[in-house]
Amino acid sequence: MRENFSIRKAAETDVKKISLLENAIFSDPWSENLLRDSLQHPTTLFLVAEEEGEILGYCVVQMIADEANLNNIAVKETARGRGIARAMMEEAFGWAKNNGCALITLEVRVSNEKARRLYERFGFGLVGMRRKYYESPVENAAIYTLFLDEEE
Repeated sequence: MRENFSIRKAAETDVKKISLLENAIFSDPWSENLLRDSLQHPTTLFLVAEEEGEILGYCVVQMIADEANLNNIAVKETARGRGIARAMMEEAFGWAKNNGCALITLEVRVSNEKARRLYERFGFGLVGMRRKYYESPVENAAIYTLFLDEEE
């Protein structure tokens, strides 16, 4: 169920808008330079969800050998509940699988119950914790893994 938004690869001209969204959502946001570096990295897929020129969300997935890591995903608060995160994840996971990745991992703040429920609905399993992984505020990260060959 995709409403009136599209998913596409991010471009250099999107970095400023993505940075503004990053700063609005996260307490410890990525810098514009880190976003730009991710955009230019050859083993990274950087997607944006867009509607009428407005960036509603973005997703960054990086391949490392035969594994992928969901480095970052965010959806503008006013655009949540429309299937944007799911659509970006489906696109990113298809890309990872097509590039030979067997699994995808991610870290999420233990307090981010809404995101954790989304990942669990997607089929991710909790495999561990990283103590004091996040700063601002300091918090543990839950580590999730999805085996792509078991994906429905």
